[in-house]
Amino acid sequence: MHTSRFFHLPAMDSLPYGIIAVGQVKDDPKHRVTGNRYAEHIYNLHLAVRGRGWVHTATNKIPIGAMEGFVYSEHQIQRYEADAAEPWEVWWIYFKGEGIRALLHKQILGEEPWRIPVDSGRRILPLIEALWELAGQNDAANLPVVSSTLYRILLELLTHSAAPPSSGSARLEHRLQFTAEYMRSHCSQPLTLEQLAAHSGVSSAYFSRTFHAHFGMPPLDYLAQMRIELAKQMLIVTHKTIKQIAFEVGYGNPSYFIERFRGIVGMTPAIYREASLNPPV
Repeated sequence: MHTSRFFHLPAMDSLPYGIIAVGQVKDDPKHRVTGNRYAEHIYNLHLAVRGRGWVHTATNKIPIGAMEGFVYSEHQIQRYEADAAEPWEVWWIYFKGEGIRALLHKQILGEEPWRIPVDSGRRILPLIEALWELAGQNDAANLPVVSSTLYRILLELLTHSAAPPSSGSARLEHRLQFTAEYMRSHCSQPLTLEQLAAHSGVSSAYFSRTFHAHFGMPPLDYLAQMRIELAKQMLIVTHKTIKQIAFEVGYGNPSYFIERFRGIVGMTPAIYREASLNPPV
């Protein structure tokens, strides 16, 4: 049996990553994929709940058991199949985004799929099930929850399913990317420069200098950009007041929020909402 649900949330296209679809395969001993290859920035995650199957590489046939899984990234040739005698029951998600490559770094760019170990599989399963329920609702107001749920899956892959880059400069770049994604996911929280530096494992001065060199702006300016991007989404997909949105994206002073929004976007939140919801004909 094959079931699937697709996400139809146009606002997701403006985010660095988003869900395309989520689904399940079970009771299919002939389930097999041979030779598929996706376009740029498209990814495919499978997680076996029970039963077993196989992933084929150029040199190996890798068994996949319960609570194990795999991720195929852009351009990788996909070869996997259910075990005919004990076919797996698998959840799958297709996701996309230019920001995924930067987050997951070089681990996803090799020739072989990325393995998901049992411990990670157990933590990822309820998140995939939550995406299934959200896809069934297909409500634009759920966009922040959908995005944060996918981010939690990506974070699990990043922290528990892959080895970090080996060289010192690559490790630092990896930590900066990781911290930038942490800022994106937690931008509504009161984050300080010291907290962000500690998250990267370096001093505040060194973090500020290297972050600026890598991203072209100071860390707190980047954080402000993330908060304003979140506010823009909320202005479009919710009916919350500007004051409510200001508080929810991390600004205790609505007037300061409006000032920052205008400085970054070039217009006030109210004008942005009106222009987005009622574009000129």
